Amino acid sequence: MLAHPVVQVASAAVVPGERPHVALVLRRRLEVRRAADELGNRVREILVPLSDYPCIGENNTFQDAFRALKEGYADGQRFRHVLVVDDQDELVGILRPRDLLHGLMPDYLLSEELPHHAEGLHPEFAALTMIWADTCEKQCPEAAQRRVKDYMAPVTMTVSADDPLTTAAYLMFTHHFNILPVVDGDRLVGVARITDVFDEVAKAVLHD
Repeated sequence: MLAHPVVQVASAAVVPGERPHVALVLRRRLEVRRAADELGNRVREILVPLSDYPCIGENNTFQDAFRALKEGYADGQRFRHVLVVDDQDELVGILRPRDLLHGLMPDYLLSEELPHHAEGLHPEFAALTMIWADTCEKQCPEAAQRRVKDYMAPVTMTVSADDPLTTAAYLMFTHHFNILPVVDGDRLVGVARITDVFDEVAKAVLHD
């Protein structure tokens, strides 16, 4: 909530005869307070419930992961990450878009022997991608039988459902996360996505 005296001062600042620059300064202070209030919302207000998020077992395949994403698309949700759980339904990893691509790539493109140019691909890698273009239609379904546990990213950080959105925004910025698992006590309850955090930031900036 905005402090009542601030509202009174801001209202008084637009009274005819008041100095214009004072009115602008006070109006700006009020806008900053409103922006802070928007970002003071809790993570639980924007999280995607766990039951709605794509989730597979660590022994499932990449084909299963893509199928889970496709089912989300059918429901109108454009998910790009898949949660991975163990046999006890404990969260053990996350499949990011880059992990999904990694799992489908042929071994000859994963060699670390050829360095990448700062400006782009090493010439030999560029030639190998052309080979993959010719074999991709056959190779990708075969690679999709790989187990996701060998390619998933580990869960290194979570956020509490009662944390302010600013906490989620800070962690996403500093650690380059696009999603964060959300816990309520010791229980995983959902996922916070950078797109939803960004929407709240946009509201604060535009005062929608």
